[in-house]
Amino acid sequence: AQDSPPDYVGAGECADCHRDLARTHDDSRHALTLQDDEDAIVADFSVGEDVRTVQFPGEDAARPFTVDDVAFIVGAGRYVQRYLVEIEDRVYRVLPAEWNVTAAEWQPLTLADSWDDPAYSWDQSCAYCHTTGLNIERARWEDDGVQCEACHGPGEAHVELASDAGRRPSEEEVTAIRAAINP
Repeated sequence: AQDSPPDYVGAGECADCHRDLARTHDDSRHALTLQDDEDAIVADFSVGEDVRTVQFPGEDAARPFTVDDVAFIVGAGRYVQRYLVEIEDRVYRVLPAEWNVTAAEWQPLTLADSWDDPAYSWDQSCAYCHTTGLNIERARWEDDGVQCEACHGPGEAHVELASDAGRRPSEEEVTAIRAAINP
């Protein structure tokens, strides 16, 4: 019988042992590819109403999307920043305008002919590159942003071996711990 693959444990678990690496990574553009902190928004919502106008599901008329509509921020704000709206419980769609950081202006984000096209579906089109530990069937992820396990793979076995080995692992245990994660 084949063992099931290890699960994702989350960046917090990784940080318990790898504090210095975690602190360095926390402010990196990779870590900031997906955020839910309104303070991360770099766009000016007092301009560009024409570009930000969209017809939301369940609403009678099109209107410009606002900061209050933003559930997640996509991108650290180096070149462009995009925004997600929650259209149903834990169902997100990329809004059809993005903030061009260099030009300091809104520009259309045209991924398809209409905004209800699957091209604007967060979990189907974008989440894989902007989250860590994505479960596509459930449209859930372990961590916002590109965190440790996005590159190093699921850490469950690595964490369990390190925990079992304790504070003074033998040479064999160290070898097994290192082998349990993709360097």
